[in-house]
Amino acid sequence: MIGNRQLSAAQWERWSQPSSASCLTIIPCWAGSAVRFFTVALLWLGKLFSRPRLPLLFDGADDGYLSESTHYENKHLVTRKYLRGSLTNRGLSNAQDCRIYVASIQPITNGSVVKDRIHDARHISWPPNNTFEARDIPRGVASSPTS
Repeated sequence: MIGNRQLSAAQWERWSQPSSASCLTIIPCWAGSAVRFFTVALLWLGKLFSRPRLPLLFDGADDGYLSESTHYENKHLVTRKYLRGSLTNRGLSNAQDCRIYVASIQPITNGSVVKDRIHDARHISWPPNNTFEARDIPRGVASSPTS
């Protein structure tokens, strides 16, 4: 029984046997699925290769990349060290809503790596006004985070 219709044995045999016509109706279904799969794969690959690439670079030859400041805070003399780097968007698209966090610093003392003392990621401010808000970095543009 199909729907409301009763089939005879001969009709059932003809209906249940695959024919060349029924195979042709299956091919567009598979082709449509294959086209959808390849379209999604190409879109994903396009996003993968066009995404922003943001290397954070430190110029060790420039004396300005590492500076030190000593001043009073709450009647105590405090020395702070500042590390300046350059962040450049080398990808094929704009980087949106960027924030910078330091997750670890590994000092090297006498040739061996010393365990860092950062237990949580620390948010870094953007110069020149030292804001912590998200910033867009257009393609090919450099920005300097401070620490």
